[in-house]
Amino acid sequence: MSAIIIAAVGVLGTLAAAIVSPLLTARARREDFELQRLQREEEYAHQRQETERANKRSSYVGTMVSTRHYRLELINYLKLVRRKKVTSDAPEDLEKVRRTCLTSLVEVELVAPEHVRTTIDPVNEGLGRAYSDIKNLEAGEPESDRSFEEINQSLEELLNQLRHMGDTMRRDLDTED
Repeated sequence: MSAIIIAAVGVLGTLAAAIVSPLLTARARREDFELQRLQREEEYAHQRQETERANKRSSYVGTMVSTRHYRLELINYLKLVRRKKVTSDAPEDLEKVRRTCLTSLVEVELVAPEHVRTTIDPVNEGLGRAYSDIKNLEAGEPESDRSFEEINQSLEELLNQLRHMGDTMRRDLDTED
């Protein structure tokens, strides 16, 4: 009787192994597949973050370059207006620089978080006001009653706002010294 029981247990063990082994293998494969899926998702999320960071950095650099260039062009144009030596190309050149600056500011507004956007507004307003004041002086219609010196001073003071904007952008990119 014990031989029959031992034989039955052996046969049942062999049959059970044939059933349980594929189930355990399938379970291990599912776990491995799930682990690989999670790793791919993490890699994708990391790549996406790096791409977004690179795009943001590119936008920030473009904005810093174009706003500083526009500011300098406004200062130069103001000097031309003051000396009454505005050439026919000067307004066109200023307008190109202005459009480039405005485009880069809009681009940053699309990718930057709120704390960066709040530093852009004063720069944009300062540049816009200076442009308007210079054009009014050039036309002989100073609406704001600002003199050449006051406009030039406001453009010099704008440099501090540009520095603050750049510092905020660097902090956002985690590249601050």
